[in-house]
Amino acid sequence: MRHVIEMWATWMPADEREAHVEHVWGLDIYERTQTVLEIGKRLGLTNAEREALKLWPFLPIDKTAKQISEIARARRNNRRREKRRASGVRSRAAYLAELGNKPKPWVAAGVSRATYYRKRKRDEVRRGPVLLIVDSLVFCATTAWRDVFRDDDPLKPAR
Repeated sequence: MRHVIEMWATWMPADEREAHVEHVWGLDIYERTQTVLEIGKRLGLTNAEREALKLWPFLPIDKTAKQISEIARARRNNRRREKRRASGVRSRAAYLAELGNKPKPWVAAGVSRATYYRKRKRDEVRRGPVLLIVDSLVFCATTAWRDVFRDDDPLKPAR
């Protein structure tokens, strides 16, 4: 600090320099350091300059903290969106367009979607299991293969 004063304030007498150094070192750290807003004001930093020079730690004089946080949020969201696109995740618009092209059997049946699937589930339970005999094994199947039974004991599942 003494070197900086000697270099930039050559006009200052030595006893005044020492008094200034002692005063500054006597302050707490939070009193010695400037805030990011104070540094931005002292530099007269505008947001365009801040963006161009990538001086992210300092706050500009032409934007509020809320505006800065909105800009940062938008930048972060764009980065995340681009990362999702690069990894192959489709956009919401593409998803909705594809969803509109899918068949909707409940519309053709004239019922709500929930009613359609509820009735479909009820009808599958009423049909019961279908037994297929293949090479001395009995498979019990409804909509998917379930348990494999031996032909000598049809009630005991083979594990």
